Amino acid sequence: MRWSRCLSACVVCAAAVLWALRNYYPFPWVVRTREPPPINLDGSITYNLQNLYTPFTEDQIVECVQMAYRSGRKLRVLASGHSWSEIAQTDDIMLSTMSYTGLVGLDREKLLVTVRAGTKLSDLNAILDREGLAMVTMPTITDQSIAGAISTGTHGAGITAKNMASLVYKFKFVSGTGEVMIASEDDKDPSLFRAMQISIGMLGVITEMTLHVEKAYRLEERRTFHTLDYCLDHLHQIAYEPASKIWLDFHNDFCVHFTTRRTANSIGSDAGYVRTALTSLAFNMATYTSYILPSITPHLMWLVDLCYSVNMTRTDVSYNVFVDNMELPIHSGSEVSVPVQDSTTFIRAVRELVRKGDFMLNWYQEIRFVAGDEVWLSPQYNRSETCAISLNVLATRDNEDKYYGTVHALGQGFNGRMHWGKYLYWGPENVRQAYGKYDSFAELRKKMDPKNIFMNTFLEKLFGFV
Repeated sequence: MRWSRCLSACVVCAAAVLWALRNYYPFPWVVRTREPPPINLDGSITYNLQNLYTPFTEDQIVECVQMAYRSGRKLRVLASGHSWSEIAQTDDIMLSTMSYTGLVGLDREKLLVTVRAGTKLSDLNAILDREGLAMVTMPTITDQSIAGAISTGTHGAGITAKNMASLVYKFKFVSGTGEVMIASEDDKDPSLFRAMQISIGMLGVITEMTLHVEKAYRLEERRTFHTLDYCLDHLHQIAYEPASKIWLDFHNDFCVHFTTRRTANSIGSDAGYVRTALTSLAFNMATYTSYILPSITPHLMWLVDLCYSVNMTRTDVSYNVFVDNMELPIHSGSEVSVPVQDSTTFIRAVRELVRKGDFMLNWYQEIRFVAGDEVWLSPQYNRSETCAISLNVLATRDNEDKYYGTVHALGQGFNGRMHWGKYLYWGPENVRQAYGKYDSFAELRKKMDPKNIFMNTFLEKLFGFV
């Protein structure tokens, strides 16, 4: 064991040289930033940009949708290309919102802000910060557009915080007939609004969103490490701690626990720049090295665990704490959300699958807790609280499918629901069984998009809509 870990350390050090030269060495899985992106986050999807339209105004978006409606062509929206699922894929009209961004309006009295759909979460944070405002919750990664993040059910961490779709006050969008429409939480009949909150682009092209925000605040994040058994034994207690999330290493029974609290303390961290940089380097090198040498993955993850085996505290403005302060390695992801009361049993079952299935997991599996909501296609719909298990790995597509597909099948026995922007292994019957508003959504979708111009092959297979 000692020799294998020493060998793993040597491999990581050698790989550090390649990491330093990553801008010159052609790693096939490293995504280069382009606008619009030709591939998605982990390079598993290549987008056909031959029929790309990049509107700068709402009128241009309307014109594009009307063109698709008149000609009977398909149209999908591509923003940041973050998603691991094929929801944005099409060989027909690709509409990019990357140039349709920025602040539209601000109501300080009601704490409402209106932004264009293509605005990235990172840019939204900067816009709000300049105005002395902040989002209530935010995911770990902020490269997504605001419309893409909300339309797929993206969420942060914290059992008292709902997913991002619940922060929307009003949508402005272009329906499948080219009509500009508005759906608001103040509507007498909230059906259209509830369907729009997470619609995966099937009801129309969102142009603007009005969001509930708060006055700017600071957060203190505490990071502690435990054994995996400790975390699972105390999971229900951990779930109700402020903005709690967990990183799990099934190979070495290791757990990193994060909590955040609002604070008036000054900005600072006891982590130090050097330690943070070394931890980031170790994490990236372990992931990329294990992609090439998967058999030593448990030993490489042990080295990463070693870097995280120090309790730390940092205080910063809210959006800097929501987002991880390291450069995290590229990876793929899937997600299963189960009721909190079933979470411990489900995670233990996943651990047994990993042990018996010879899965090499070179990324932490992330546990977050989210409040329930009334959004029709939300994984948290009509539930008091949920536990979202983010499945993460960087491997060949066959191995990713094997791991994610196995856990998805297991999740069905725990009333699991999936994240629409991550790898999905469901069909229409699974979706209908998991979401009580499936038929209502289908009826409304047909009304909003009578010619099915917003559908693609992936969504047709997933939902069964024709």
